[in-house]
Amino acid sequence: MINTMIFDFNGTMFFDGKIQKESWGEFLKEEFKCTMTESEFEKHVAGRNNRDTLEYYAERKISDVSNGCKMLENTD
Repeated sequence: MINTMIFDFNGTMFFDGKIQKESWGEFLKEEFKCTMTESEFEKHVAGRNNRDTLEYYAERKISDVSNGCKMLENTD
């Protein structure tokens, strides 16, 4: 019987920082037509949740919706 479990994410046993940086870079280039700087990665991506990162690049808040889908809220 298993009575202990180790959950690893981003750096405890597996180091996926390079993959994370590359993936975010490609996504931001395609969706937001921008290039992520090293400073932006450190400040707005690494160790942050997706909402924080997307709100920074979209330059607006993301609203919650009851069905689990997310849409960028246009605040214009």
